[in-house]
Amino acid sequence: MSFSSLEPLSLRSLLYYCLSPSIDLRFLTSIIDAVQTFQVSKNLKLEDYLDFTLPLLSGLNVSQEVGTGRTLALKNITSKVCSYMKENAGQFDVNFPVLEEHIVHQILHQPSLTNAFSLVKILAAVDSNVTRVSEVNILLLGSSMFDYLQDVQ
Repeated sequence: MSFSSLEPLSLRSLLYYCLSPSIDLRFLTSIIDAVQTFQVSKNLKLEDYLDFTLPLLSGLNVSQEVGTGRTLALKNITSKVCSYMKENAGQFDVNFPVLEEHIVHQILHQPSLTNAFSLVKILAAVDSNVTRVSEVNILLLGSSMFDYLQDVQ
């Protein structure tokens, strides 16, 4: 049975499990690895992969304190997703508008600043050359980017 035959509803259930406060954070990395393996083997559609990973990055409840377990987990997951997208740049490059829309959608739901930064980092990792982010989305993200730039200083 392929992972995509489990349908997005199963991925949604897995996402809710990953976002639960009782999850052992060590499992998150393993779950991301498994989901990425299924996606590479073409048993998981790109849309389903994005529908899982981006809400996870957006919704993982983290503390603003550096070094807490959930903050470190978010950082590790973000790094894994960025690395995965860079390694598989071809499919994300071709589908950049889909990725862009998914990320903008998550950011417009106003996650915590830490979570929004993770999403921006992914967008920047895939859009590393001349920007392809649409002008409309740049305008939509303007206030989020302003907060980001203030925090970076």
